[in-house]
Amino acid sequence: RKLKAKALRNWAHMQTNIYWRNYGLSGAGELDGTLDRSTPWDFADPAIVRVLPTTQILKTATVRLNAQRASGVELQVQIDVTDTGEQAGFHIRNRIAAFTPGPLEAPDLTISGSKGAILLMVATGEVSESISVDGATTDAEDFLRLFDAISPNQVNLLLPPGAALQP
Repeated sequence: RKLKAKALRNWAHMQTNIYWRNYGLSGAGELDGTLDRSTPWDFADPAIVRVLPTTQILKTATVRLNAQRASGVELQVQIDVTDTGEQAGFHIRNRIAAFTPGPLEAPDLTISGSKGAILLMVATGEVSESISVDGATTDAEDFLRLFDAISPNQVNLLLPPGAALQP
């Protein structure tokens, strides 16, 4: 890991693009254990979240599906954002989460709530009292458990989930 971190850091210093340079330096820090995780990274600036369509944020959840936990699951979940009128759906099948903007034809479960409540639910994996579920609340909780939770500063750039952060 230290050799790869050194190579990645050297590559990063040669980049003229700030995003590639940051990726290389951050990845090197992750590999050799020098990445500062003491303060939370702000991936969700409230000003951006306010204007970004909820469906765009929900779409990013597809990459968090845990394929092992989703093995053998066939489920269609409709999400209705009550204060913005947005609708989206997830079809869990064959260990993937297929995202559909707009309504699903025949969802097994419908989850409704305000933009804030829906985003909080997706972030925490918990169904709060401000969420309405057309179906069993336990089914909504089971759906949310299919996705890996993301904790602040525990997002790995190069290492697989659960890998030791220190070499």
